[in-house]
Amino acid sequence: MRFVNVIAAVGTAVGATFDFGLAQGAEPANWVPENWVKITSPEAGFSASFPAQPQVERSSHGQAGEAYQSTRHTAVAGDMAMAVDYSVYRDPATRIDLQQVMTGFAAAMQGKVTARWERSYQRSFGGALPMLEYTVQNGATICRAGAIADGPAVYQVIGCANKAAEMPTDIERMLSSFTLMPKTAS
Repeated sequence: MRFVNVIAAVGTAVGATFDFGLAQGAEPANWVPENWVKITSPEAGFSASFPAQPQVERSSHGQAGEAYQSTRHTAVAGDMAMAVDYSVYRDPATRIDLQQVMTGFAAAMQGKVTARWERSYQRSFGGALPMLEYTVQNGATICRAGAIADGPAVYQVIGCANKAAEMPTDIERMLSSFTLMPKTAS
């Protein structure tokens, strides 16, 4: 087994692209808070609910000899952006360092981790996985995220909002809707 500390690349890649138009207050014309969209990604093995139909972006990355593929589902509604990012390293012996994922995300957001807590994530089909939840704030944005390690893969469930006194309930709703399920072959 190879434990890779450069997994921060995943957190950095997500954080660096997590603006999603928050500064412009982008909002789909058809967004209605009550009309949430539940998506299922069988190949990534998760489901989650979003306030609008998420955009899907697939990409491949390589850093310091480590190669991984990512699939990101992103939705922007009002002054909030929400995403589920699934990244898997090609080397099956790779193990994820969740602390580095969090640190990479915070650095990319040019923010500070203001809260963090570790716990186990119980899969609906059995077994528990390590999870690190955290809050990151910068001058304009507050983000709440959870990173879950699953062997050579990491799930990041993220909700960000223009800086508010407290986390919007819609972000908590999206984060709590995330569920892992058995993956299907793609």
